[in-house]
Amino acid sequence: MVNGVLLGVSSSANTGTVELTSAGAYSVASYGSTSTGGGYINFTNSSGGASTLTFTAATNVVTTGSGGGRAIGNLSTDLTLIFNGAVDIGSTFNSGVTFNAVGDITINGAVINNSSGVRSLSKDGAGTLTLAGNNNYNGVTYLNAGTLTLVGDKTTVAVNGNSGSTLKLQSGTLTLSGTAGDFTNTATVIGSGSIIKNGGALMYLNNAGGTFSGGLTLNAGELAFTSSGDYGAGVLTNSVFGTGTLTLNGGILRSSSDISGRNIANRVILGGDVQLGKSGAAATLTFNNTGGGTTTLATNLTLTTVADVSYLQEISGSNYRLTKAGSGILSLDASNNIAGVDVSAGKISYRNRNAFGTGLMTLADGVTLGQSNTINNPNLSGNSRLDRSLVNDLRLDGRSRIAVYSNRGFISN
Repeated sequence: MVNGVLLGVSSSANTGTVELTSAGAYSVASYGSTSTGGGYINFTNSSGGASTLTFTAATNVVTTGSGGGRAIGNLSTDLTLIFNGAVDIGSTFNSGVTFNAVGDITINGAVINNSSGVRSLSKDGAGTLTLAGNNNYNGVTYLNAGTLTLVGDKTTVAVNGNSGSTLKLQSGTLTLSGTAGDFTNTATVIGSGSIIKNGGALMYLNNAGGTFSGGLTLNAGELAFTSSGDYGAGVLTNSVFGTGTLTLNGGILRSSSDISGRNIANRVILGGDVQLGKSGAAATLTFNNTGGGTTTLATNLTLTTVADVSYLQEISGSNYRLTKAGSGILSLDASNNIAGVDVSAGKISYRNRNAFGTGLMTLADGVTLGQSNTINNPNLSGNSRLDRSLVNDLRLDGRSRIAVYSNRGFISN
């Protein structure tokens, strides 16, 4: 320690340990300084009682200059490390800092990068790392073990979470801003917060046990996912999208598999043009209503179905029209209160005479309109002529095909 500043070392092989031998509350001015980064260091508590160690400075500095990867370890479950101020992990070197939290670590200030390198943050250990400040580090967040708790609004390139770890969105919004690359979150996401996916990166969501309630919004990029979760008995209890609303404002939503279809049971808001499915893949998407899911059409927009999409949820939005593009089949099974449907490409099918809303339906040159299996109208059954009646006026903008949809193929009627 120099003038109240605690310093570690620059080599992981020489990492030293600060041991607390008496229980209680301790404080240190700061960890590292602008002239000398804090480096590698571990903390332990051998007192047999609970202890806290608080760094009181407005800014703590882990790395400076060209410093590479560094690590701070709390190796005792009965010890809590608290940083009252910011923690600077900046460097000109593209690497990052690891917080090994066997015991808990709380950073009340921001995690910042005041240099030019791309700096990531990694969370190891079975304990909890809590980030409460307005962070601005520019690398990926790696959740390797334990729990990462985010308090308030946060932005990071992406979260790579390992199986068995937990991401807790205590409040606010987590924004994923990555513009390139592939990232995978297999951590369980819990809490009352929400997630926004921005940027062009591909994000895999692989844990259907998520219970976070604030919802997920896709604005850009690609979102691939495994099964939606559990939605029996009319209630959605968990899913990769949490239990809140899935808002689709842009980008691509698809199965993480090229051949296995996926279900979406969340409430949905369609707020912008979005692609459903992966080009060249056979995996279907089903918007399921079993868990109480319904869809709101919030504006005039285009759904580009490059894979087959089965829409079982009711769609409301009486002032807005839906345009169907793409080569895949879009099947609308419910009675939908929308202004109408325009089909610019591919095939569209229905199981309810009100599936296409109340207004004009237009069919572009070369598209196909068909009935999807047994009709879903009250008091009607089978494939009678009455079953196929629609409430809409129909405009043909070229040569279109009117067909019956059976066994996933269209048969001329």
